[in-house]
Amino acid sequence: MNDKQTIMITASPEDGIYFDLTKKYEEDLDELYNIGCMKEIIHDEEDGVFYILANKFDEKLGFFIIRMKDEDPNSYKFLTKWKNKLDIGDSSLFVLRNPKEGYKELVISYKTIYINTYNVTIMDISNVSWDKEITQQSTLFRHESFQLWESEIKGLILENNKDFVTLSKAGVNILALGSEPKRIVKDAQGNERMIHSLESVNFLKIDPENYVLFECAEEDRIISIQQEF
Repeated sequence: MNDKQTIMITASPEDGIYFDLTKKYEEDLDELYNIGCMKEIIHDEEDGVFYILANKFDEKLGFFIIRMKDEDPNSYKFLTKWKNKLDIGDSSLFVLRNPKEGYKELVISYKTIYINTYNVTIMDISNVSWDKEITQQSTLFRHESFQLWESEIKGLILENNKDFVTLSKAGVNILALGSEPKRIVKDAQGNERMIHSLESVNFLKIDPENYVLFECAEEDRIISIQQEF
C-alpha cells in the first residue's frame, strides 16, 4: 500500500491486482503489462510510484523491472527487460537515498536457478523519464556471487552505512553501496578488515553508459565493464 493506505497492490505468482480505495478503481496488472511471476513490489512515497519485480514478461522468463505511478497504473515504464530464461527467487527491492550527495538508487537482489548465483543490481532512479520511447542508462553496478538455489538467502539494507547485507547458511556478506571509498571494520575475532565500496571503481567506466560487473561466483574474482542490457 501507499503511505496513506488509499492505493494498494495485491499479488501472487499468478496474478496482480491494483486497487484504488478512494476511486473504487481496479486494474489487472498482469494483463495490463503482460507480466507474470511477480516477486516483489514496493512503494516509494517520495516519487509516488510503485516498483514491480517480475520474473516473466511476454511468456518469457527473465528479470523485469516496472516503474508505475501509484495514481495511474497506465502511466508506467519498464526500467529493464532482460530475458535470461531463468527462474529467480529470494528477491528483494529497496530504494536507497542520499540527499546530501543528491542520488537515489533502486537496489534489486535475487538468486537464479541452474547457474546458482545471487545477483545484486543497483539502478539510478534519480531522474527517470516517463517517455517510453526514451531509453536511459540506469544500471550502475551488478554483483554476482555463488548461491545454491536450494539454500535460502535474505538481503537487507543498513541505512547508516548504506551497506547491503546478505544472510544465508554460508554466513554474512556485506556490499558497501555508499560513496565512501573504503573503511575499516572488525570481524568476529577482532581482526581489522578493509571494505571497499562498489563505487570506488567508477574510474573504470570509460563511457558513462557503461556499468561495472563484479563476478564473485568463482574462485577468481573478476571486475569488468559492461553495456546496458
